[in-house]
Amino acid sequence: MESTPRRIFAIGDIHLNFDLVTKAKEKYPGFDSNPSKKIDYLKITKDMTFWGDEWKNHTEVLQQFWDKNVNDKDIVIIAGDVSWTKNIKKEGDKDLLWIQQRPGIKIICKGNHDYWFKSRTSFVKELEEKYGMHFLTAENEYCDDDVIIGGTALCDFNFNVWPPINPQTFIPEPLIVPFDEGKQKEELAKLDVAIKRMTERCKRAERLKIIVLHHPPFNENGDDSEISKKICEFNPNFCIFGHIHTLPRLYHLEEYKTFDDIVNRFNGCHCCKGNTCFQLVSSDVRNHQLVLIREIENSKLLNQTSRAEKKRKRKERIKKEKELNKMKQIDKNIL
Repeated sequence: MESTPRRIFAIGDIHLNFDLVTKAKEKYPGFDSNPSKKIDYLKITKDMTFWGDEWKNHTEVLQQFWDKNVNDKDIVIIAGDVSWTKNIKKEGDKDLLWIQQRPGIKIICKGNHDYWFKSRTSFVKELEEKYGMHFLTAENEYCDDDVIIGGTALCDFNFNVWPPINPQTFIPEPLIVPFDEGKQKEELAKLDVAIKRMTERCKRAERLKIIVLHHPPFNENGDDSEISKKICEFNPNFCIFGHIHTLPRLYHLEEYKTFDDIVNRFNGCHCCKGNTCFQLVSSDVRNHQLVLIREIENSKLLNQTSRAEKKRKRKERIKKEKELNKMKQIDKNIL
């Protein structure tokens, strides 16, 4: 019987708001069922349908796909913008608990809206102990026998601002974001740290290498940037990123039916540079389904688990045989 390959999935920008909904119902009773208060309710709860119908029931769609397709040893990477909660200790942690309840090994990167995610070591350690999930920072990569995953949130730079799609004309519009040189240097330094740590760990054993960012490493056309060049020098197998929205508005047009149709127009959504495959995994762009990044046919982790299980069963069998022989000897002595 063939063993099931281990799989690595990714998604970004799931924007959970379970905690905000609970808080809003307590603070503003009746807002959710009052038509005149609908807009206010959507704003208060950060309900994503405020930005478009493509977000309708997105958590239900995601949960159904996730629970059906992911096994306990599979990996699910979330590339930032996980929860609208600002402080999980004061506002609650229903969003993180929702992720915790899903199958698989969860790897979470910080996004620009993840105000609850503090990068200090003590906070990250506390999160990992409480939820049993891995929280990526530049100094806290994930590593097992098959794969090493590292990265940082990254920040908006002037070279990687993608023009949003106008909801009426479906035409990209220019978006001017002020360039912050200090922030860019800070994020580049974090990426350097992440890559250096991953490089050191890969010296001990070869693994699949994945860089995770929240913001894109280049513009919508996939033109090279300082970030993408730095990543390609490291030569990972994949670079996963999110942050980009509004592209699903193109699905309203006849010529855009699938994600591949969008890629044909915006090469930055999915392109290869050298040996590295860059993939945009924003939830709305991917129809709120996990993106299969790679199947690992001969998983060292699964093989080790299988060997350990065989060893355990062998010990149990030997123990039972000894007990049975002992009972036979007792019966023989009695006779």
